[in-house]
Amino acid sequence: MSSIQLTRGASDKFLSPAEQQAKIDDVRKLIGPAPFLCSEASILRFLKARNWNTKKASKMLKETLKWSLQYKPEAIRWEDIAQEAATDEGGRHQKV
Repeated sequence: MSSIQLTRGASDKFLSPAEQQAKIDDVRKLIGPAPFLCSEASILRFLKARNWNTKKASKMLKETLKWSLQYKPEAIRWEDIAQEAATDEGGRHQKV
């Protein structure tokens, strides 16, 4: 069984912990070997986001892994974006 505690909420009220674990295992099989973002807790979040649909959760997780490999958000440092943040060159906080 999982080393994480499987919680119950609105989207998983009909799945037992064993059923949840089976879904997690199915997603692991569908995504293949993935070096990061693939803890049971992460996979569980993707499954809940896709209402326990393993194919949809796997697709979403694969797309997230692909994006993360391409853009490397873990490599972003404050020093790299401080100027942009100070001048709001990102355009996210424009006043209307």
